[in-house]
Amino acid sequence: MGDNWQYSTIHNSPCKIIDKYTLCGQAMCRVWLPNQEAQVEAHVGDQEAQVEAHVDLTITDQKILSALNEGKKSGKELVEAAGYKSRTGNFKRSLEKLLANDFVQMTNPENPKASNQKYVISAHGFRLLKVREESSD
Repeated sequence: MGDNWQYSTIHNSPCKIIDKYTLCGQAMCRVWLPNQEAQVEAHVGDQEAQVEAHVDLTITDQKILSALNEGKKSGKELVEAAGYKSRTGNFKRSLEKLLANDFVQMTNPENPKASNQKYVISAHGFRLLKVREESSD
């Protein structure tokens, strides 16, 4: 594909298109996000040649985002919303992925381990939830 670099508006990051294809009539591609060392599936933007990359969400990811859609939550509240009794490895990986992909933000990012740390859904996370809700209708 050559050096086909684009910009992911969701991840605010450059990305390299690895493969292009059509899925259900939509232009799709697989992209590499070097800042996050991840490959994701993406929709190709029509007008601006931008790529809006979407990360596959696990059930835990979805539960965390849904809980944050109701308002800011503590880590303990998110653990409970995800259906866990404690911060399991699975929960930690989900929260880290959501933070790294800018779907979730910390209210106190300068001090990630603060006892009063809360989490909020970002504009990207909210948009992702809306897209998923619309596609499931």
